[in-house]
Formats: sequence, C-alpha cells, structure tokens
Amino acid sequence: MKTLKSKLSLKTQRLKYKASIIYMLMFVLPAMFFTYIIFLVFFPEYLVIKIPITFLKPSLVIGGLASILLSLAGLSLLYQTIKPIEEIHKHTEMFMSELGKQKTKAATTRDEGENILQHVTELITDSRAKKTETDRYSRQLTESNRKLAEMVFKDEVTGLYNQVYCKERLAYELLRAKYFKQSLIIAIADLDNFKQYIGRYQRSASDVALKKVGQAIAKNIRPVDILGRYGSGRFMVIMPRIENSEAKDIAEQIRTQIAQLSFKPKDNVAPVSFTISLGLGKAEESMTSIENLIGRADSALFRAKNAGKDRFYDHL
Repeated sequence: MKTLKSKLSLKTQRLKYKASIIYMLMFVLPAMFFTYIIFLVFFPEYLVIKIPITFLKPSLVIGGLASILLSLAGLSLLYQTIKPIEEIHKHTEMFMSELGKQKTKAATTRDEGENILQHVTELITDSRAKKTETDRYSRQLTESNRKLAEMVFKDEVTGLYNQVYCKERLAYELLRAKYFKQSLIIAIADLDNFKQYIGRYQRSASDVALKKVGQAIAKNIRPVDILGRYGSGRFMVIMPRIENSEAKDIAEQIRTQIAQLSFKPKDNVAPVSFTISLGLGKAEESMTSIENLIGRADSALFRAKNAGKDRFYDHL
C-alpha cells in the first residue's frame, strides 16, 4: 500500500512540474519581448541589433497585447491544470488512507477471528480434559460403590454373600415365587462341632476351613442358586424353581463333599475333617414372612443334629 501511494504521489509531482514548465515557457517569451522593447526605447545604446522605432510601433502594440493574453492564458491553463492535479492527489491520499483503514480493520477482524478460533479450540480441549477427568471419577465412583456393596453384602472371610444379603434376597425370591406360583426351597447347613474346632485352634485356621467349605458347597449347587454364609459355621442355599427331589440330591451331594474334605490347622497337627448337617424348608403360598420359611429349615436342621449329625432332614 505504501509503494502504491508513493508511486501516485511521484506521478502527481511530475505532472505539476510539467505544468509549471509549460507556464514558464508561456510567460518567459513575452517577458523577453517586453524586456527587449524597454531596452530599445530607454537604453538603445546597449542593444547590438537595433530596429527603427517607427517600424516597431505597430508590432509593439500587437506584441504587447499578445504577450499579455499569452501570459493570462498560461496562468489560466496552469491553474486549471494544477488544481485538478491537487484534487486528484488529495482524493488519492484519502483513498489510500481509507484503504489502509480497511486493511487495518480487516487485519483486526482476522486477528479477532483467530482469537475466537483459538478460544473455541481451548474450550474444546478443556471440555475434553474435563470429560476425561469426569469419566475417571465416574469409574472410581463405580469401583467404590462396588467395593462398598461388597463390604455391605459380602462376607470378608469366605467371599460369599452375608446374612444381610441372604435375608433380602430370600424376601425377594419369596415374593416372586408367590406371584408366579413357583417353588422355592432353602437349605441351612451347619458344620458339626465347629465351635469346638474354633476353641481348639487359631482363628485363622477356622477361617481357612470356612473358606474351603464355602467353595465345596458352591461347586455342588446350580448356577441360579444363591449361596451365603448365614452364621458362624452356617451356610444358606436359596434354590428357586426347584423340585423336591433335586433339592434333596443337592443336599446329599453337599454332605458327601464336605465329609471328604480335610484341613490341617497347624503344621505339627494331623489333618482334621468335618461333617455337616442340613435342613431343608419349602415355601408355601400362605407364607407372608421369610421367618416362617427359615423356621422350617431350622426345624429340619435341628432334627438332623439330634439324629446324629452328618445328615439332612427336610420339611418339604
């Protein structure tokens, strides 16, 4: 823009110079003529070429008038030439100034657009970072909730469900069995003589025994059944939609499997084996509380214990 402006200014100056030269030529010639006439009239002795005055009188009048007209015409021409040139120069400078403002405005607008684009990009980047952080917190919260649920509903010794969960799940299964008119049987299993085992050996030894017993029971029930630790040496198995005979078979398999297990409570002590007694209870349509169903299973378990242990009784 500066180069264009300088070029236009240079061309304008050249036009002014040309017009000035034209004017000078139109002014100098008449001036020389008048100078010669003055010397001829008043200082003839200084002239080399002398022309008679009588001959010059008509020419003097005509030449004088022509010189005056020529000078006036030159002056008028100069004014009419220089003024438009100045106007052109003025408008050119105004145009170049406005063009510079427009370019400055465009550059400012471009800079503002770039700033807005950069700001939007930063917002998107920040939003993505916050989303990543939110997802991380969400995963941590989900994991914390899972661990909390395990702490609330899982037994820390065996890893099975605890008594709280067993009761809540049993209440749900009882309602579903009544609504869909389906069968529901529970088994309560209790390790025989487990209190004496705890008193004789360390607590850690009993924890190992409980964990192995829980694993053995889990291998002998169906995938749909729910297994949990119900007390010190007690376990509960909730068996929805099951026939009486199948429930008895499962109880017998559990009893047999536990009898085959052996535990070594200490390095210098011989392996110890356990037996287990089970009681089966079946839900009836008239039952409104899980306590009735648990009472049936407990009653059957009590009979198994009194009958000599290592067996199961049912209340089906």
